[in-house]
Amino acid sequence: MILNFGAGNPSDFITGGYFKAKSMGESFDGEYVDFCVQSLNGKLEGKMNIVVMAVSENQTKVTVNARYVFTTHRPDVGSNTWVFNSGNWEMISAKWTSPDTTYLFPITDHDRQIKMISRTHFVWISQDTSRKDVYGFGGGKYTLDGDKYTEHLEIWVVPGYMEWIGKSFTFTMKVEGDALIQSGTTALKKLGLADYDMETYEVYKRLD
Repeated sequence: MILNFGAGNPSDFITGGYFKAKSMGESFDGEYVDFCVQSLNGKLEGKMNIVVMAVSENQTKVTVNARYVFTTHRPDVGSNTWVFNSGNWEMISAKWTSPDTTYLFPITDHDRQIKMISRTHFVWISQDTSRKDVYGFGGGKYTLDGDKYTEHLEIWVVPGYMEWIGKSFTFTMKVEGDALIQSGTTALKKLGLADYDMETYEVYKRLD
């Protein structure tokens, strides 16, 4: 089932963070999405894909994925479009490259990593499913500006890397069909986490 929707109050569904501006005698102090609606004719439209599957005689599985499209337009400013697909994703491959080391995912057939993205938050969990003691997870809020995706880590449980809590990491994110690609430079040196930066390239598939 596919539902098309719009929203009279887009900031109930998406967020652009805090924004303050003053120009030509007018001022604004609040949510950036509300500013876009007020000053740039911002509109939110989208599609919701609802899949209902029978699991057993007494159980039904319902999966919902939403695609948000937020547009702004004003003749003297121009137009912009932000598109994002929420949902659940599983990592199918990844490559993290530092000056002297390259890390690949998966290492074995038992490695799994799941990422869940809502309107404002993300969370991921990774585990070697053949063992009970090898795992990691993290999460927090994120912001999205075009294809610029920034994760703000509020929870981070990876042995040896606990100092990453409270840090923010920016990537390029794009969705191609049922694939999500997250790539860019992880600025470890600037954040004081290492004496080098790391190149990141992660590929996820959508989970139904």
